[in-house]
Amino acid sequence: MKEVLQINKRHQLKSISNGALVILGYPVGLLLLWLKELIWFKESSVLLELNFYFLLLGVCTVSFLPAFYLHIVYYLTNRYTVVEVDKQQQLITITDKKGKHVIHASDIKQVARVVQRDYRLPEKQQNWFPVPWRKYGYLKLVTHDNTVFLLTSLMLDPINPLIKETETQYKFLPDIDETFEEELTNAEIEDQLRVLVESFKLKFKDHTEQELVEKISKKGYRKEAVIAAEELLHENILNNKK
Repeated sequence: MKEVLQINKRHQLKSISNGALVILGYPVGLLLLWLKELIWFKESSVLLELNFYFLLLGVCTVSFLPAFYLHIVYYLTNRYTVVEVDKQQQLITITDKKGKHVIHASDIKQVARVVQRDYRLPEKQQNWFPVPWRKYGYLKLVTHDNTVFLLTSLMLDPINPLIKETETQYKFLPDIDETFEEELTNAEIEDQLRVLVESFKLKFKDHTEQELVEKISKKGYRKEAVIAAEELLHENILNNKK
């Protein structure tokens, strides 16, 4: 059975829903301020001043600006996107303004989940300081041919996504970012390792055999340094045999 994902009212409301906590926080704050002034028996009350409410409205509006920004950007990103997920066939069909893309599970190189950094905290410590954009986030799906697809929280739940993530990235503001770090090939990894080993060999070239043995046997040395010491020791043994 195929499951279809696209922008809908439920996920749009869920994305902005944390803003309700922020809005509810203002009446609570006003109540506490009123009680404070009542207890102190002040003759003049800041609650009766019109400028106070203008300031309150300004603070509320500013606190929602990141959420409004993300909502607009996410909507523009996925307004033409329809995703069909067939778990039985292990197929993902993505239709967007560029066309129709049929992706097999084996074609996927990376699925990065990008969410607000509050989710990095233990569950009991989350949302202590609520921000309106907390529930915004997206999946960044990267195929082996380096094609990137972005699926935002306006069409799916990034915390419990239908498409399983391979890694999670935490950001204060989960803004859209299509870039990704390409995985190094085994050959590239070996080349980088060799460069570091040769660098350590230059540093160790005047070391005695005892000093080289210490670097091999003692803990705390980098892997590249140990390899360099082993190779130099082996070369010294071969030279002595000559």
